[in-house]
Amino acid sequence: MHAAQASINRRYVVAGQRHDLPAVGAQIAQLCGAPTPRPVPPRVALAASGPLQLMDRLGGRPPLVTPRGTRVLLDGDRQRISSARAQSELGVVFRPIADTLADEAQWFGRHGQIRLQPPRPALVQPRDAIAETR
Repeated sequence: MHAAQASINRRYVVAGQRHDLPAVGAQIAQLCGAPTPRPVPPRVALAASGPLQLMDRLGGRPPLVTPRGTRVLLDGDRQRISSARAQSELGVVFRPIADTLADEAQWFGRHGQIRLQPPRPALVQPRDAIAETR
């Protein structure tokens, strides 16, 4: 069954594969030529998110980190979301995350959001750096 044949009342999750957040962070850092971020323990991240949000708001900036966003990232390890039905019934196909991250880094660089440095040499191939976790 494809999109035209899908049931009108069915719901589909279109989320792609799960990826380890530290591995994604390392890949982004490598693409931008930045050092790999140090892992932050979950409790520390949640405790720091409130004060960081307040500092941004007091500074007139949109918050970069929020307690709600931090909880979503932390809860992602406990949730088991699957796109299998969307893939089988709708024919949904996901592009490799390494390609998406590379395109995003280039876009942010072109628009002055980040200053791209020459990429750091990767210890492993970019697509291998982000292992699917299930």
